[in-house]
Amino acid sequence: MRLRVIIFCLIILIFFMLNSCATTVTNLTDVRWSFIRIGANIEAKKCFPAATKDDKERCVYEEDNGSASGVVVKEDKKGTYILTAGHVCDKKRKYISRQFGKMDSVKVNFTAYTWRGLYHPLKIYKIDLDHDICIFLAKKRLGIPIVKVRKYGPSYAEKVWNFASPLGISGTSYLPVFEGRYIGFDIENDIYQIPGISGSSGSPVVDSDARLVGMIITVVTAFPFITFSPEHHTLKAFVEEL
Repeated sequence: MRLRVIIFCLIILIFFMLNSCATTVTNLTDVRWSFIRIGANIEAKKCFPAATKDDKERCVYEEDNGSASGVVVKEDKKGTYILTAGHVCDKKRKYISRQFGKMDSVKVNFTAYTWRGLYHPLKIYKIDLDHDICIFLAKKRLGIPIVKVRKYGPSYAEKVWNFASPLGISGTSYLPVFEGRYIGFDIENDIYQIPGISGSSGSPVVDSDARLVGMIITVVTAFPFITFSPEHHTLKAFVEEL
């Protein structure tokens, strides 16, 4: 009887551990499982005043879609936490219509798309627009392994890898990965020799042990092979505050 009780307790303990502890990525090729393509559905509205007192206000609507990149950095009972660029989360963004110009109001809904083809709605959990960092929360445990932030920053000419969905190019059987180098820093950012374009925002930069060292937030448009990341210590502190 006592043996049965011990076995039962061990089963409960193992079950609890499996459901309370997220797996950490340690292999470079497994970063793809932690990668998230972020979809943004944009609904914009603009109203024009009535031409005469007998007319009614006329409103026009436009819908558009955008895409960005992200990576899972934590999972707990609240759900799954996804790191991305701050400007991706910015709901105060301006929307300029080719036909109607600047729109009056913009509503954005975000969705996470995983490597396994699952999708889930996202809510903004935490944002720092000054440093261009954001955390989305999927209010569900997606069972996705997390990528840990490295304890120390990159060194000059260190080889790194960037997993991204440039122009929304990624799917359940493919994900672009770019090799690059850390080339230094300026006043506010770390700088990488990594190609980037729209859709690369929020994409993780990792070392050979799959530890996060940076995140793409912007690109030099005239020479799109140089990209910028929040400084490592800033990124690390932001994630560790979760």
